[in-house]
Amino acid sequence: MTKKNSHRNAQEEQLIQRLRQHPELRERFESILEISAHTEGPIKSADEVDARLIEELRRLGNTTMRDWAAGAEQRLGDQLRRKDPSAGVRKKTLKWWCVFGQVVINERIWRTETRKYVRLLPEGIGVKPWGRSLRLQRVLTDFGCEHSFGHAAARVFEHYGFEISASAVRETTLAHVQRAAQQLEEEYREPFRVLPAAGAGHVIVEADGTMICTVAPGKRQGKKQPTAFRSCVACPGLGFRGRVCPARVM
Repeated sequence: MTKKNSHRNAQEEQLIQRLRQHPELRERFESILEISAHTEGPIKSADEVDARLIEELRRLGNTTMRDWAAGAEQRLGDQLRRKDPSAGVRKKTLKWWCVFGQVVINERIWRTETRKYVRLLPEGIGVKPWGRSLRLQRVLTDFGCEHSFGHAAARVFEHYGFEISASAVRETTLAHVQRAAQQLEEEYREPFRVLPAAGAGHVIVEADGTMICTVAPGKRQGKKQPTAFRSCVACPGLGFRGRVCPARVM
């Protein structure tokens, strides 16, 4: 047996051992392999395989999140036990939402000599009980800005395969809208409209920009007033034509 084959066999054995420690993940991988190696029964259409594969990937993502959180909870608890061997413990369920649906994990609530209630997992992995991941917040905000909150919740179910309430979409969307408004107000308070004391030494301008037609002031002549949305090639009746040119300071 060559060294390369020996190394490959060792990697395969290590992968098998790790999958045995995570039976739910192994089940998900087996389901995906069954889809790719389907040799019995009638041949499925590409749309059928697509839908089934998406569902298995969603389950795989949720299972991976739960297994990862369980491992993090175990590590955090072991670290606390090493610092304070007398710490007491009781169990509690932690739930939060991500793009793979609701993640449910059993965590330990600790009690030490100085603190009666120590909850390590939420702070350790950066989640809030019944909270939503940043990725999911972006999804909810995008859908919530485009449609009603009820319609946005339906779109989440259509595209991501799990149900979430319209109130959750509303809360997340309004929170990010408020944050964006505060950010704009802070930017508006900045003195960016004040010109610097010394200008740039060189400015490079590209003249091949976008033309903007402007309507001349005064009373309307004729039945229809020329609008700014007409072709910029020939704009009769317009006072002048402007051209937007990008420029960069060098």
